[in-house]
Amino acid sequence: MTGTWVSRYGLGADDLAEAERGDDVAQDQIPAADNQGGQALRPPATSARTSGSNDRSRDHSRLRSLFDISPVAIQVIGPDGHLLDANPAWRRLWGLDPDRFGTYEVRRDGHLAAGVVEAVERAFTGEVTTPTTLPPAAFTSEFGSSPGQSRWLRTTVHPVAGEIQPEVVLLHEDVTDQHHAEEARRSAEDRGARLETLLLQVPVIVNIHRGPDHVFDLVHPLTTRLLGGGDLRGTSMRDALPELEGQRICEVLDRVYATGEPFVGTEVTIQLREADEMDRTSVFDVVVQPIRDATGVVEGVMTSAVDVTQQIVARRRAETLAAELATERDRLGLEVAERRRAEAALEASQERLELAQQAGRIGTFEYDLRSGVVTWSDELEALYGLPPGGFGGRYEHWSHTVHPDDRPDAEAAVGRAIATAGSFEAEFRAIRPDGSTRWLAARGQVYPDDTGRPVRLIGINMDVTERRRAEDRLRFLAEASSLLAGSLDYATTLESVARLAVPGMADWCAVDIVSDDGSVERVAVAHVDPEKVALARSLEQRYPSNPDAPYGVPNVLRTGRSEIYPEIDDSMLVATARDAEHLEILRAVGLRSGMVVPLVARGRALGAITLIASESGRTFGQDDLALAEDLARRAAAAVDNARLFGQAQAAVRARDQFLSIAAHELRTPVAGLKGYAQMLLRAQQRGGISPERLTQALRTVNTASDRLATLTDDLLDVSRIRLGQLPLRPVPLDLVALVRDVGSRFGDGLGSAHRLVLDVSPYPVMTTVDAARIEQVLTNLLDNARKYAPEGGEICLSLREGADGHRVELSVQDAGIGLPAGTTEVIFEPFGRAANAAARNLPGLGLGLYICRDIVERHGGRIWAESAGDDRGTTMRIWLPTDTALPHAPPSLDDGDRVAPPS
Repeated sequence: MTGTWVSRYGLGADDLAEAERGDDVAQDQIPAADNQGGQALRPPATSARTSGSNDRSRDHSRLRSLFDISPVAIQVIGPDGHLLDANPAWRRLWGLDPDRFGTYEVRRDGHLAAGVVEAVERAFTGEVTTPTTLPPAAFTSEFGSSPGQSRWLRTTVHPVAGEIQPEVVLLHEDVTDQHHAEEARRSAEDRGARLETLLLQVPVIVNIHRGPDHVFDLVHPLTTRLLGGGDLRGTSMRDALPELEGQRICEVLDRVYATGEPFVGTEVTIQLREADEMDRTSVFDVVVQPIRDATGVVEGVMTSAVDVTQQIVARRRAETLAAELATERDRLGLEVAERRRAEAALEASQERLELAQQAGRIGTFEYDLRSGVVTWSDELEALYGLPPGGFGGRYEHWSHTVHPDDRPDAEAAVGRAIATAGSFEAEFRAIRPDGSTRWLAARGQVYPDDTGRPVRLIGINMDVTERRRAEDRLRFLAEASSLLAGSLDYATTLESVARLAVPGMADWCAVDIVSDDGSVERVAVAHVDPEKVALARSLEQRYPSNPDAPYGVPNVLRTGRSEIYPEIDDSMLVATARDAEHLEILRAVGLRSGMVVPLVARGRALGAITLIASESGRTFGQDDLALAEDLARRAAAAVDNARLFGQAQAAVRARDQFLSIAAHELRTPVAGLKGYAQMLLRAQQRGGISPERLTQALRTVNTASDRLATLTDDLLDVSRIRLGQLPLRPVPLDLVALVRDVGSRFGDGLGSAHRLVLDVSPYPVMTTVDAARIEQVLTNLLDNARKYAPEGGEICLSLREGADGHRVELSVQDAGIGLPAGTTEVIFEPFGRAANAAARNLPGLGLGLYICRDIVERHGGRIWAESAGDDRGTTMRIWLPTDTALPHAPPSLDDGDRVAPPS
């Protein structure tokens, strides 16, 4: 101890030896030192004895100087407790001048640490003979150089046996920095332990990767455990986990890093090589978020994964502070710089933890069961829509945020965990201050004290709203698909789908379908209130949709693109309303948000679904639009399939009808041929036939043969049209001459009941057509005019040039049975016939006009029928281009260009 004391004040070994050799100095100024700690050196007295020699005087002066300049506060106490001497350091610290030493008494010194006075007493009684160091204690000087400033002093009591009387030397060493460093170390350890405890509750694997190679920067302990140990920090994702190649995980990280767009994956299957070297397949819910620097540039990605294979709660552990704190110096030698580095490391670790919590939308809590105080992290308050410090801090404050429908189950889970000192899991909806709700998953663990009594509950909350929404959407789409696949009656099915969408997706749902004639029909309206459904249908009847409207269902049907209205304000209602009453009704309904999505199949808009939010107060976003479009795609496929099925059934019926008609049509000429052949055969056997009978028989055979040839040609033409192989051989010709020639030949074959009127241009009309095919069209139309006017009458064949000089119109008009309403398009379909023709048993396969339409349109022209109704005649109109080249598609024909038939 003597060597330590001397070296602390600047004396070396030689100085000590010289001091010990001095007779008077050793006895009067520096008591004999015992290297075993038996005595402590005494500082020189205030009244120095007169030196007998210059050397001793110099030694005395040197020791006195050391005593005076020592930074350690030193005081010398006599047996009566009064101060014998004190160095300047002590005087500055205590604020006493030498002239006040006489009033100082150690027993009345309230600044001394506990136990100092007792140690001094025991030193004077001889109970303590060796130096005694007491624990550091706080010291606050009322005077001194820094009045009121708290310091920490460590006091050593040195008993000194003097020649005249015993003395006690008190050394007061300032250990304030060491004390603060020790407190900081203990605080860091406590906070680190708490962080580790909290992270153990987090059931999420969280890793942070830096750079385009996804180098591990923060490695969750669960990741290390899964992979059998080893430090992954500084290793790229592909090098650390080569088995992930080909499993899309690395590609997802690449995409998030490159685009800055987050990735959310549910039930992602991953095969990992675990600690036992066995490859095991696990299923995770994965979230990959970009990490941006201060300038917004992506510098890394964070991956969060929850192992849902066996629904075991994954626990997150924060990166411990052991690595940062392992380099701490020993407890007494920790310097301020080390303390600052430890604090910086703790702050960095806390920042990483906060980043992980924010990216994973995770917050932590601690519930002190003894005091009832609940502490929430800032991240947890943000999950509940509260500002930092906005949580009330009591259990009931949390309970009131839980949705009333979910509160009993959530509270029961917490109660069971507290009762059994176990863990709990719960999922519930939290109601935010703005009225919105979020789905949260809660996990927690109860910790007991040494007696087994539960004292605290630590856990986490995690936002699982997107996962729950995804699950709800999948269930909704699955149920909708089941409904759509259950029936081919799409109108009834769409009504079921509309009811399914309310109120899960919207408060209102309407479905409109485009009919075969192009009109739009509303086939379904749904609302939870039947009276409001009736109101909607009444409004549709009173205020039908404007087909030319630049928004809503008409626009969606025209463009095939969805429309979304996140907020429907009053200005939109004013623009939509037809009149004041209509506007009042719309305002009363309380429309808040809306979507209109098309039903598109094979590139054609079949209808539209309208979804409206009102009473619920919800607003639609892009996620809702995506769900609605998914529903619309499935509904469109169902409608298209139902229509295709109906068309297939119609085609089967048409085929059967055609076969029946074809058999009948073929039987008539065949029967005639066979009858006359038998007659001729019998006449030959009897010995002859008259020339007149022979001529008649041959004419009948020729007519029947022509009929068979025509039927055969029609069937061949239909087959060629279906295969796209109907040949055209266009040549330049005078269309007027062609029409005159056909009319002349047809007129010669008319009977007395019909009369042909030919009305053509007196000038040539040159065009480029296939003469044979145009003659086939005109002949077919004239035959139909004669056939469908069985009572006879006038047949008009007309040819006129169009007003623009680039087209010519042909028409065939009869005074026959006419066409019922709605059949002007049907007669141009394969096997299509008007109902009145079939009812009157007029012959025909329903192929002639189908062939005519294909021929005319392939010439770049158009053909259509006009009729005022039953028994009011029919006019078949054709226009053809007169240009030298055949156009690729027919332009529209204005009514002003049509040539009226002659009166």
